[in-house]
This record gives sequence, structure tokens and C-alpha cells, in this order.
Amino acid sequence: MRSYRVVAGSAVAGLLVWACSSGTESTLPPLVDAGGVTEDAIASEDAAIGDDDASGLGDSAGATDANVSGDAAIVDAGSADAKSDSGVLDSGVVDSGVVDSGVKGTYTVGGTVSGLVGTVVLQNKGGDNKTITANGTYTFGTKLDPGETYSVAILTQPDGQYCSLVNKTGTIVGSSVANVNVSCVAPSNCKTIHAFEPSAPSGIYIIDPDTAGALPPMNVYCDMTTAGGGWTQVFDHATANGYRASDQWASVNPTLPNSGLYSILDLLSNLKSAANYEFYLTWLSGNPNCVGKSAQWTQVQNPTAVSDPTAVTISGVTLTPANQTGIGAFSGLAKKITASAFLSGERSSYFYWAVGTSGVFSDGTYLGIPSYSAGGAASRSQLFVR
Repeated sequence: MRSYRVVAGSAVAGLLVWACSSGTESTLPPLVDAGGVTEDAIASEDAAIGDDDASGLGDSAGATDANVSGDAAIVDAGSADAKSDSGVLDSGVVDSGVVDSGVKGTYTVGGTVSGLVGTVVLQNKGGDNKTITANGTYTFGTKLDPGETYSVAILTQPDGQYCSLVNKTGTIVGSSVANVNVSCVAPSNCKTIHAFEPSAPSGIYIIDPDTAGALPPMNVYCDMTTAGGGWTQVFDHATANGYRASDQWASVNPTLPNSGLYSILDLLSNLKSAANYEFYLTWLSGNPNCVGKSAQWTQVQNPTAVSDPTAVTISGVTLTPANQTGIGAFSGLAKKITASAFLSGERSSYFYWAVGTSGVFSDGTYLGIPSYSAGGAASRSQLFVR
């Protein structure tokens, strides 16, 4: 019995039949494929590519097709025509969206959410967004293949809350990922955020100063690196932005932290993280003697509630450089009885370590804000609390 080799892409490939009667084979006209190639031409092609007989068909790629026996039709998956005309891959698998590495989009990425009050938006690989409004389990909509990586980030934080992620990056191996967990808290200061996620960078964060009280959530600048991190900025004054009367510095542009003209000193009692107040005062520009220098200390009293010359109780004082002095020694912050500054770090009519000045101070060379006596005038100062 004869067997015919059908070239993939032939219009008659699915119409090959034998008419058998009394054990004899009907005489059929030569097969012609869609390109007008006859059976004889196919035989010539077979010889050219190594088909000496029908038992071992060779293709141009050097691969050998399975032996042909009986009434069989072999698809030449190795030919370029076969791949382009019929969608047959070299592997013999029809191109129907199946790949050798596994089924496309098999595995999900997700986890659990806890502590959420509001809405958080997660994002995987920079584009697959997931909006979550309730605690519990979640999964991203796009499934991944084995070998693909995932990288989950928080695109939008909930109002008045801060959420963090664990297990947020990895590679799909052979199962879905269900441990990219989200935990949310309602921070009242930057110290809460830093304790919740120590790797959180410095920058603008949303806090709720009185948690469930009347104060709305607000943006604050958090210093997450200096002296252990977790500092909430409560004052920022660049002299290029002008001055204010000393009694007007309690609240200035409270929605614009780290802007050079900002104060939320009226919220100090809401922003501390312990019974007492820990402060960090620094000078960013001006006289080179004070640039980058600082004072750090803890005091019992809220400086906006105690007036000079009443003493305040301070401890843990770290002055950089050491032994800073004004006209007198550093004594912690208190309101001034003079009109020169809102707060000052010495108990006298002078106002070194000033916070919230009403006019220009001159050290003889530089103009600005008094730092300490040897430091001279600063052109920008910042105060933080934790």
C-alpha cells in the first residue's frame, strides 16, 4: 500500500483518502498542494533533504521525523512553510497559546490585609493596580508564569493611616504567592511610622495628630535617619521667605511642611511619642559656623506653654558642636518675654537657639536667625519633635 507525505499548509492535506476495493488500490491522480506542487515534486524534495525512503524523513534542520508505516500522514514540522502556513511549531505542538515552560498566567500574587480603615491601592510590577477597601485576603488580577518576578508597592496610602508590606518581591516558582501581607496603622507622629517600618525613608507622610479626635489627617515631614529617626518636623523657617511677628509663629502654613515657612508648634502635645518632649534643632544654611550643627535634648514642659524666665527641666542634652553657648547656657526652649522670638533656648533677654523670629539678626557678617553665639546667624532653621 502506498503512503503519501503531506506538506503542511497543503489545501488538500485534510482530504487525502484511499479508495480500497478487493484489496487493491485505486489509481489516484498526483496530489497537488496549494502551491501547485505535485507528488512527484514532493518526492524530489524528499530526496533533496535526505528522504531516501519513507522510513526516515529528514528535514532541513537536521532533525529526523518519525518512521512512516502504513497509511500515515506526516506533518513536516521542521519546514519553514509548515510553521508559517499552518501555525505548527518545531515541537509539533499547535500554537494555541501554550508554551513549553507552562501554561500562561497560572499563578496569582496576593496576601492578607489587616488594620485597614479606608482605601489602600497596591501595585504589582508598576502597572497591575489593586484597590482594597476591607481587611482580609486579596489577589492581583494578572496571573504570572513560573520564572516571572513580582514587585508589590503601595501606590496610595489610606487617609490618616500608614500601611506597610512584607514579602513584597520575589519570583514565581511553582505555586501562587499568598504572603505579600499589608498591615496598616493610624500614626499620630513620625515615631509611630518609624517603629512600624524602620526602613521607611525620610519624606512627607500622612498622620492623624489626635487619631480619632477632631483634628483631620495632615501631611508632615518625617526625618527617618537623624539620631535614630522618627522625628516629626514642627517648624521650618528660611529667612528668604520673610519673618512673622513673634506671636504668630504657633501655626504658619500647616499644610506645607518642609517649605521654608511652616509651623505646627501649636500641635506639639499631639506629636510627641512619650510623656516628655524630645527635640532636635538644626541650622541648614547661613554662617558656615552653624551650618549642619544641632542641639538635641528632652524637656518635661511644652515650650509653648511655659514662658521665660521660668526654668524648664531638661535632660539628655547633646550639642553639636559641644559646649554651645549664647549669652548664657542652653536651657531648653520656652516662650520669650521679648518680642524678638517666639521660642528661645536661653533664659535672658537674648534669644540664641531662636525658633520663630520677628526680625533680622546680625552676627556682624551674616544676617538671619540666631543659632548659638559662636555659630552666628543662620538663614534656615528647623525644629523636630519625637
